[in-house]
Amino acid sequence: VFKRVGDLSGGQRNRLMLCRLVLAEPDVLIMDEPTNHLDIASCEMLEQALADYTGTILVVSHDRYFLDKIVDKLLVIGVDHWGQRSLGQTDIIDRKPAYSHYAEVLQQRRARQEKTANTKPKKKTRSAHKSATSGTPEELKRFNKYSVEQIEDMITVLEEKLTHLRERFGDENNYKLPERLAALQSEYDVATRELDLLYQAYERRAG
Repeated sequence: VFKRVGDLSGGQRNRLMLCRLVLAEPDVLIMDEPTNHLDIASCEMLEQALADYTGTILVVSHDRYFLDKIVDKLLVIGVDHWGQRSLGQTDIIDRKPAYSHYAEVLQQRRARQEKTANTKPKKKTRSAHKSATSGTPEELKRFNKYSVEQIEDMITVLEEKLTHLRERFGDENNYKLPERLAALQSEYDVATRELDLLYQAYERRAG
């Protein structure tokens, strides 16, 4: 405790800065890779302190375990809908554990994309179509009137819409007006849920 700050190591400086932040009790914390240079014990103490923190945290981190423990919304920058590097695009996950859920979502999207690409729609008789649509969950019944080809087209259109919406999250002007950002988030959530239903309807009809 008697050392000058200039004589501290990188990890010691990080711990000192984090200690000051916790004691200051600010309303907002903006942190850039806070777990860098920290040992396991220090990381666990930091996670506990942030878990007890009641304010807003904006954090940039590549520490997947840390993200799962702390954040409830994940903004992934520079990737497309399937997690491939794509400058200017973003993806948003609004569920905990954020990173683990994001990894699961990517796996599901890729599997669906591969299945859509490899599945060749088969012509069905009227009776076969009736059999495929019988027992359809209530939320999917509205898609029974569409053919497999039409559902594929709807999926393509909605995926393009989601790509456009993710690009709009990169526009800083949307963050100046809370109501505009809230409307954008709501539109994105609705489109995401609709795409998930379309995937389910496609799998039932084409599978």
